[in-house]
Amino acid sequence: MKGYISDGMKYYNMRFRKGQAEFVAIVAIILIVIVVVILSLQQATIKPPPVSGIEQEAKTVKDSINTLIKTGLKEQLKLIYNQGGMLTPKGFTVKFGMFDVPVWQACDQVSVPDVAKEIEAGVGAYLKENLEPEEEFFGKRTIFDFSKMSVDVDIFKDNLRVKVYLPTTLVDYSIPQPYEVTVPTKLYDILEFSENFVNDNAQGRIFETALVSCIPKFPTDPQSKDWLQYFVTLSDCGGRVFKTKQDLLPPMEKAIKLTVTQTLWNEKPLRSIDQNCFTPVNMVGGKTYPDLNVYFEYPSSWNLDQYFSLSPNPINFVAAPPLPFVPICLTTYYVSYYVTYPIIVEVEDSLMNQVFKFAVISNIANNLPGNCSFLEGEMGEEYIDTCVNDAKCHAKVTVKDKEGNPVEGADVTFDICRIGTTDSNGVAEGSIPCALAELHVYKSGYKSYGGPPVPGSELTDVTVELEKLQEEIVLHFNGVSLECHEPSGVGTGQLDCASYTVESSPTPITDLGELTVLSTFSPGMNIYVPECGMDLVFTNEVEGTPGDTSVVEGLCPEKFNVSAFVTRGFEIIMGYLDHKGFELKGTDKDIYIYMPVVTKIEDESGERDIDESISQGETEQLMTVLRNCGIKPVSTSPQTPNCI
Repeated sequence: MKGYISDGMKYYNMRFRKGQAEFVAIVAIILIVIVVVILSLQQATIKPPPVSGIEQEAKTVKDSINTLIKTGLKEQLKLIYNQGGMLTPKGFTVKFGMFDVPVWQACDQVSVPDVAKEIEAGVGAYLKENLEPEEEFFGKRTIFDFSKMSVDVDIFKDNLRVKVYLPTTLVDYSIPQPYEVTVPTKLYDILEFSENFVNDNAQGRIFETALVSCIPKFPTDPQSKDWLQYFVTLSDCGGRVFKTKQDLLPPMEKAIKLTVTQTLWNEKPLRSIDQNCFTPVNMVGGKTYPDLNVYFEYPSSWNLDQYFSLSPNPINFVAAPPLPFVPICLTTYYVSYYVTYPIIVEVEDSLMNQVFKFAVISNIANNLPGNCSFLEGEMGEEYIDTCVNDAKCHAKVTVKDKEGNPVEGADVTFDICRIGTTDSNGVAEGSIPCALAELHVYKSGYKSYGGPPVPGSELTDVTVELEKLQEEIVLHFNGVSLECHEPSGVGTGQLDCASYTVESSPTPITDLGELTVLSTFSPGMNIYVPECGMDLVFTNEVEGTPGDTSVVEGLCPEKFNVSAFVTRGFEIIMGYLDHKGFELKGTDKDIYIYMPVVTKIEDESGERDIDESISQGETEQLMTVLRNCGIKPVSTSPQTPNCI
């Protein structure tokens, strides 16, 4: 029993000590949890040292100024993007919309502005305009020391950063510097592309090359309003091209617009058309810039009239034989063009939602890329000096026709200065130089006006009369059959005859065989009306077949000397005509030509058909035969002979 109790006590003591240990452990855990909770609560209630009120107010001031800088930056960038990287464009500029766009490249001359410095100046100016040196924030005096202000602009790959150092004091507290803003922009790539483009273009002359290549693709038919060519080949005897500067101004402008709009960046032309003037541009400065969208535009504000000329002016080409009485006409002429025009280069900034613009100037001189000599006083500058700066007199020119009706749409010029186009009352007005010069009036369908030089001061109110041209005049070719008596020079190919007799009344020329007549109308000297001063050649052949009539154009109401010859198969010349003093009036619609045609020869062997050419020396004798027969060789009405 005793042993059992002893053992029980041992067991009890062991259990007690074990429970005591567990209790201590539990208490310890509880204490640890309490400590952790207390520490956590203490940690949650611990706050950083409080910021003083002036520091918080200074931070608000700084945020406000940064916002102002960002607003000003965006406003200045809008100007800079539209004005070729400049706040105030300098030098030669081109009007495009509401803005003056500076020229970065003119022919081989390149001038690229420092855009970063322009932005710095713009931000600085904006702050001075919108921030007083002394402002009030939170009712407290804030001082901005503009005398020590500096602006730094850094242009990075996809953003632009502006730092403004502007010492600022809020009461006695100096606000930490600098102010700093960043905006996303593609300006880095845009400026790199733009500078590479103008440097490459100064060497390659993209637009001039495109224009020179495009002009020959324009219509070659002189009747087309879009006619524009360098070389003119006329093989149809009497064929004519007459064009004034005003005629060629619209097609030249059309050619320029085509070459500009069809100059494509990073694109390939997808279609081929008659007037295909596509020019691909895929790389500048050895780089491709695949993320940039680039466009080229011809500004509608450009007055091409001032910067376009041609030589000769007007163009007045006629297909004529190289020598008198040579029945072959193959004449080639050359036209020289001089033109200067701008191109606006537009580069999109997808991050700014803006378009960066700058201008380049293209110049063609004698159909080749020129050196923009107009910038040094030629061409456009000459026009401006003469027709703008020296235009101290006022001209009023009224244009009427023979019946006294006003002529609308006539181009009136004085020297190189264009006075204008006549209105519905036939009146054109404008400023001109007071110096001595020629007055010219052009109107399609009318004989142009030109006269000796007059002082500009005398053109205050003058009336010019234009004579209307017949659009179509019918030439009637008649033959008078003659017989040659006692010819000399037989076997030499050049016959002279002792006398001639008239064999029959005048008949249509084809009644005497398949004969071709080439006639030349030579007007009297008219140096003031160029289109009326050219010899015109007309033939009775229509599409290679001789006929009795021919419809012609281009004959001015003038006095003409008319010469002609008639051939059979272009092998034997059978007669000549030489008539002086033929007068054509504007109301005449028909011209009758009576050709002496030697069809027979009578000599010692008897009568036979002619088989050798008549000598040109027989011309006067042939004319005498016609006149003795009562026939006027050239007239505007039919002739009745008195010798048959």
